[in-house]
Amino acid sequence: MQNSDRIIRYGLLVPALVLVVGTTLWPVVSALTTSLRDWRLKRSAVPQQWVGLDNYLLVLEEPEFWNALSVTGIFVVLDVVLTVLTALALALLLRRAGVLQSMSGLC
Repeated sequence: MQNSDRIIRYGLLVPALVLVVGTTLWPVVSALTTSLRDWRLKRSAVPQQWVGLDNYLLVLEEPEFWNALSVTGIFVVLDVVLTVLTALALALLLRRAGVLQSMSGLC
């Protein structure tokens, strides 16, 4: 491969990498650093002093957090189970109706 081809290939790749980093990595790093600071919107529009993991320890002590976590867990489990059972039931109905046998040559 010639050097000019390599430069063109990397030149075309750089904008995509900048876009990916700018839309995924930067927000994650920004959210993480903000979560480690004391930020009260009533006092200031910018994050204040560094508190480290204290914010996370405070959340773990809140009963509302554990309630929200349990409700989310129940929702996820029920959603996955119902989705799989519905898909399985539809597949069995289609198989019984003969629709899937006519499509077997596609795979």
